[in-house]
Amino acid sequence: MTTEQNAIEYVKDQMDKGIMSASEANVTLVKMVGYRVIAGKLTKDVRDALNNAVKNKEIGKLKSNGLKPAIYYNLNCKARAIDEQNRIFLESVGAIRKVCA
Repeated sequence: MTTEQNAIEYVKDQMDKGIMSASEANVTLVKMVGYRVIAGKLTKDVRDALNNAVKNKEIGKLKSNGLKPAIYYNLNCKARAIDEQNRIFLESVGAIRKVCA
């Protein structure tokens, strides 16, 4: 896996050269970095590209569940994606506890 910053620079370079679209860039970022947390909304073309990659078994997806966000992941990094999803969940629960305390 590469660092997220290196992956972003590579993808931007490929997009500037016209080799890769924005939708393909998101799939490539997931493959290079290992996982991508989806905390908000995605545009339709990006969501479609990621979901098509999941259907083609290029990447995987952990569905959102309550306070756990959706995560697209490289098939070799499922454990890292699950750990990140659980970390975000525990962080959210901790923030709620502080507000309610």
